[in-house]
Amino acid sequence: MPSLQQQNVQEQFTRTAMAFSVHARRDSPEVLEERLKFVELAPDDLLLDVACGPGAFVLAAAPRIRFGRGLDLTAEMLRQARRFKQESGVINSGFDVGECERLPYASAIFDLAACQFAFHHLTDPQLTLREMLRVTKPAGRIFVADSIAPEDKGTSELHNAIERMRDPSHTVALSLSDMRRLFSRYGLRIVKESVRSRVRPFDDWMRRGNRAAGPPL
Repeated sequence: MPSLQQQNVQEQFTRTAMAFSVHARRDSPEVLEERLKFVELAPDDLLLDVACGPGAFVLAAAPRIRFGRGLDLTAEMLRQARRFKQESGVINSGFDVGECERLPYASAIFDLAACQFAFHHLTDPQLTLREMLRVTKPAGRIFVADSIAPEDKGTSELHNAIERMRDPSHTVALSLSDMRRLFSRYGLRIVKESVRSRVRPFDDWMRRGNRAAGPPL
């Protein structure tokens, strides 16, 4: 049975699926290309994108790898992902419904496990990281992208309070040092790290949280 937080996530992203997928998309083709280059895909890679949303990363990566698979908790997001898959004609990809804290895959099968902009919706991100490690091959890679909170405790608390008002499924955005400590706890070696400042239209940012007037959500 889904936890209360998982129910919050499902409700929030069911309401905002169209805004998130079409009207206020998070990632431009340029940003997706930047991330694809960052992870250094190989033709034989098997990719898993955890909390994949409408599947943009999987569908952009699939033509460059053996197979791309996305997993998400919200059925409406996966409906959008499968629609985009059909429209794009990318056949070496698939999408599953499931919980990121209990991935429905065997151990050590993926070359790359990614999770993008989902840690701040999780009650305990380390459970998801542990599952990502479990399903990744010993020589595989982990890719985590997320918004980061300020290092100052007071400013971080304010940041997270504002985000929870905008999006009730938000839990806590980690700081960069928190992220590093989390990876270190599981013995991960950070091969690459990049911090980017993205300017977002205010209306789009609010719309993705179902907090603004605009196209029907």
